[in-house]
Amino acid sequence: MFHPREDPERDERTLQLLIAGDTAGIRQLLEDHGGVVLSFLRRKFHLVLGDWQLEQTLGMAALRLWQTATRIDRELGSLRAWFALMSRNCGLALLARQQGQTPVLLDCLSPSPLGIGTSMAELRHMQLVVDVHHVIAQLDELPRAVLTADLEAGDEVPAPLLASQCGVSSRDVIAARSTGRRILRRRLEELGHGDEQRLAARLRGPREGDS
Repeated sequence: MFHPREDPERDERTLQLLIAGDTAGIRQLLEDHGGVVLSFLRRKFHLVLGDWQLEQTLGMAALRLWQTATRIDRELGSLRAWFALMSRNCGLALLARQQGQTPVLLDCLSPSPLGIGTSMAELRHMQLVVDVHHVIAQLDELPRAVLTADLEAGDEVPAPLLASQCGVSSRDVIAARSTGRRILRRRLEELGHGDEQRLAARLRGPREGDS
Protein backbone atom coordinates (compact mmCIF):
# COMPACT_ATOMS: atom_id res chain seq x y z
CA MET A 1 0.00 0.00 0.00
CA PHE A 2 1.48 3.34 -1.02
CA HIS A 3 0.86 6.67 0.69
CA PRO A 4 -0.52 9.32 -1.70
CA ARG A 5 0.55 12.14 0.62
CA GLU A 6 4.18 12.93 1.27
CA ASP A 7 5.47 12.76 4.84
CA PRO A 8 8.70 14.84 5.10
CA GLU A 9 9.77 13.23 8.38
CA ARG A 10 9.27 9.70 7.08
CA ASP A 11 11.00 10.66 3.83
CA GLU A 12 14.00 11.85 5.82
CA ARG A 13 14.18 8.48 7.59
CA THR A 14 13.88 6.73 4.20
CA LEU A 15 16.69 8.85 2.79
CA GLN A 16 18.94 8.06 5.75
CA LEU A 17 18.30 4.33 5.23
CA LEU A 18 19.21 4.72 1.55
CA ILE A 19 22.39 6.62 2.39
CA ALA A 20 23.32 3.90 4.87
CA GLY A 21 22.93 1.29 2.13
CA ASP A 22 20.02 -0.37 3.92
CA THR A 23 17.65 -2.12 1.52
CA ALA A 24 14.83 -1.27 3.89
CA GLY A 25 15.10 2.21 2.42
CA ILE A 26 14.20 0.88 -1.04
CA ARG A 27 11.24 -1.00 0.40
CA GLN A 28 10.02 2.10 2.22
CA LEU A 29 10.55 4.27 -0.88
CA LEU A 30 8.41 1.96 -2.99
CA GLU A 31 5.75 1.64 -0.30
CA ASP A 32 5.38 5.39 0.09
CA HIS A 33 5.89 6.62 -3.47
CA GLY A 34 5.91 3.67 -5.85
CA GLY A 35 2.22 3.83 -6.73
CA VAL A 36 2.21 7.56 -7.41
CA VAL A 37 5.40 7.49 -9.48
CA LEU A 38 4.20 4.45 -11.45
CA SER A 39 1.02 6.35 -12.32
CA PHE A 40 3.23 9.25 -13.38
CA LEU A 41 5.20 6.90 -15.66
CA ARG A 42 2.02 5.47 -17.17
CA ARG A 43 0.81 8.95 -18.09
CA LYS A 44 4.12 9.84 -19.71
CA PHE A 45 4.99 6.60 -21.52
CA HIS A 46 1.72 4.73 -22.03
CA LEU A 47 1.99 4.96 -25.82
CA VAL A 48 5.47 3.51 -26.06
CA LEU A 49 6.19 1.28 -23.03
CA GLY A 50 4.20 -1.68 -21.71
CA ASP A 51 3.23 -2.25 -18.08
CA TRP A 52 6.08 -4.65 -17.41
CA GLN A 53 8.56 -2.12 -18.85
CA LEU A 54 7.13 0.63 -16.66
CA GLU A 55 7.49 -1.57 -13.58
CA GLN A 56 11.05 -2.39 -14.66
CA THR A 57 11.71 1.35 -15.04
CA LEU A 58 10.36 2.00 -11.55
CA GLY A 59 12.67 -0.66 -10.10
CA MET A 60 15.67 0.68 -11.99
CA ALA A 61 14.96 4.17 -10.70
CA ALA A 62 14.64 2.96 -7.10
CA LEU A 63 17.99 1.18 -7.41
CA ARG A 64 19.59 4.27 -8.96
CA LEU A 65 18.24 6.49 -6.18
CA TRP A 66 19.64 4.04 -3.61
CA GLN A 67 23.05 4.15 -5.29
CA THR A 68 23.12 7.96 -5.50
CA ALA A 69 21.28 8.84 -2.28
CA THR A 70 24.17 10.93 -0.95
CA ARG A 71 23.62 13.38 -3.83
CA ILE A 72 19.93 13.95 -3.13
CA ASP A 73 19.28 17.58 -2.16
CA ARG A 74 15.87 17.86 -0.49
CA GLU A 75 16.00 21.65 -0.85
CA LEU A 76 15.70 21.22 -4.63
CA GLY A 77 12.81 18.81 -4.45
CA SER A 78 11.06 16.22 -2.32
CA LEU A 79 12.13 12.58 -2.24
CA ARG A 80 9.12 11.77 -4.43
CA ALA A 81 10.16 14.44 -6.95
CA TRP A 82 13.68 13.01 -7.13
CA PHE A 83 12.21 9.52 -7.57
CA ALA A 84 9.99 10.83 -10.39
CA LEU A 85 12.99 12.53 -12.03
CA MET A 86 15.06 9.35 -11.97
CA SER A 87 12.11 7.28 -13.16
CA ARG A 88 11.53 9.66 -16.07
CA ASN A 89 15.19 9.47 -17.08
CA CYS A 90 15.23 5.67 -16.79
CA GLY A 91 12.09 5.51 -18.93
CA LEU A 92 13.62 7.70 -21.63
CA ALA A 93 16.84 5.67 -21.56
CA LEU A 94 14.89 2.41 -21.93
CA LEU A 95 12.85 3.86 -24.79
CA ALA A 96 15.96 5.11 -26.54
CA ARG A 97 17.72 1.74 -26.25
CA GLN A 98 14.80 -0.21 -27.68
CA GLN A 99 14.51 2.23 -30.60
CA GLY A 100 18.27 2.44 -31.19
CA GLN A 101 18.31 6.14 -30.40
CA THR A 102 20.10 8.52 -28.06
CA PRO A 103 17.97 9.44 -25.03
CA VAL A 104 16.94 13.05 -24.54
CA LEU A 105 17.37 13.76 -20.83
CA LEU A 106 16.60 16.88 -18.84
CA ASP A 107 19.02 16.41 -15.96
CA CYS A 108 19.85 20.11 -15.95
CA LEU A 109 16.43 20.84 -14.46
CA SER A 110 15.60 20.89 -10.79
CA PRO A 111 13.54 17.84 -9.81
CA SER A 112 10.91 20.08 -8.23
CA PRO A 113 8.90 20.56 -11.45
CA LEU A 114 8.48 16.78 -11.56
CA GLY A 115 6.63 16.77 -8.28
CA ILE A 116 3.19 15.33 -8.93
CA GLY A 117 0.78 18.10 -9.88
CA THR A 118 3.34 20.91 -10.10
CA SER A 119 4.65 22.20 -13.44
CA MET A 120 2.45 20.89 -16.24
CA ALA A 121 4.55 22.77 -18.81
CA GLU A 122 7.62 20.64 -18.00
CA LEU A 123 5.57 17.46 -18.05
CA ARG A 124 4.12 18.38 -21.44
CA HIS A 125 7.60 19.05 -22.76
CA MET A 126 8.75 15.65 -21.55
CA GLN A 127 5.82 13.96 -23.28
CA LEU A 128 6.65 15.88 -26.45
CA VAL A 129 10.22 14.54 -26.34
CA VAL A 130 8.92 10.99 -26.06
CA ASP A 131 6.33 11.44 -28.80
CA VAL A 132 8.81 13.00 -31.24
CA HIS A 133 11.10 9.98 -30.88
CA HIS A 134 8.16 7.60 -31.17
CA VAL A 135 6.81 9.18 -34.36
CA ILE A 136 10.23 9.39 -36.02
CA ALA A 137 10.88 5.72 -35.19
CA GLN A 138 7.74 4.76 -37.14
CA LEU A 139 8.73 6.58 -40.34
CA ASP A 140 10.04 4.79 -43.42
CA GLU A 141 13.80 4.18 -43.48
CA LEU A 142 15.02 7.27 -45.34
CA PRO A 143 12.75 9.89 -43.68
CA ARG A 144 13.62 8.32 -40.32
CA ALA A 145 17.35 8.55 -41.00
CA VAL A 146 17.12 12.16 -42.22
CA LEU A 147 14.97 13.46 -39.35
CA THR A 148 17.04 11.58 -36.76
CA ALA A 149 20.22 13.15 -38.13
CA ASP A 150 18.61 16.60 -38.07
CA LEU A 151 17.39 16.13 -34.51
CA GLU A 152 20.76 14.93 -33.24
CA ALA A 153 22.58 17.77 -35.03
CA GLY A 154 20.13 20.38 -33.77
CA ASP A 155 19.84 21.74 -37.31
CA GLU A 156 19.21 20.67 -40.89
CA VAL A 157 22.09 18.43 -42.03
CA PRO A 158 23.21 19.27 -45.61
CA ALA A 159 21.43 17.06 -48.14
CA PRO A 160 24.64 16.09 -50.03
CA LEU A 161 26.21 14.80 -46.81
CA LEU A 162 23.20 12.68 -45.92
CA ALA A 163 22.91 11.54 -49.52
CA SER A 164 26.46 10.18 -49.48
CA GLN A 165 25.89 8.46 -46.14
CA CYS A 166 22.59 6.87 -47.20
CA GLY A 167 23.58 6.02 -50.77
CA VAL A 168 20.82 8.10 -52.36
CA SER A 169 20.60 11.39 -54.25
CA SER A 170 20.30 14.82 -52.65
CA ARG A 171 16.86 15.09 -54.26
CA ASP A 172 15.82 11.92 -52.40
CA VAL A 173 17.02 13.40 -49.10
CA ILE A 174 15.11 16.64 -49.66
CA ALA A 175 11.93 14.74 -50.53
CA ALA A 176 12.33 12.42 -47.53
CA ARG A 177 12.83 15.39 -45.19
CA SER A 178 9.69 17.10 -46.49
CA THR A 179 7.64 13.91 -46.14
CA GLY A 180 8.98 13.18 -42.68
CA ARG A 181 8.29 16.72 -41.44
CA ARG A 182 4.74 16.61 -42.74
CA ILE A 183 4.03 13.28 -41.03
CA LEU A 184 5.72 14.39 -37.82
CA ARG A 185 3.71 17.59 -37.64
CA ARG A 186 0.43 15.80 -38.32
CA ARG A 187 1.06 13.00 -35.81
CA LEU A 188 2.08 15.43 -33.05
CA GLU A 189 -1.09 17.42 -33.65
CA GLU A 190 -3.10 14.18 -33.45
CA LEU A 191 -1.40 13.42 -30.13
CA GLY A 192 -2.60 16.74 -28.78
CA HIS A 193 0.55 18.83 -28.88
CA GLY A 194 -0.76 21.50 -31.26
CA ASP A 195 1.28 24.70 -30.94
CA GLU A 196 3.59 23.12 -28.33
CA GLN A 197 5.82 21.63 -31.04
CA ARG A 198 8.85 23.75 -30.16
CA LEU A 199 11.09 20.71 -30.03
CA ALA A 200 10.02 19.72 -33.55
CA ALA A 201 10.38 23.22 -35.00
CA ARG A 202 13.95 22.49 -36.16
CA LEU A 203 12.60 19.55 -38.15
CA ARG A 204 9.44 21.15 -39.39
CA GLY A 205 10.51 23.97 -41.66
CA PRO A 206 7.99 26.38 -43.20
CA ARG A 207 4.56 24.89 -43.85
CA GLU A 208 4.47 26.07 -47.45
CA GLY A 209 7.63 24.06 -48.17
CA ASP A 210 5.90 20.85 -47.15
CA SER A 211 3.13 20.91 -49.70
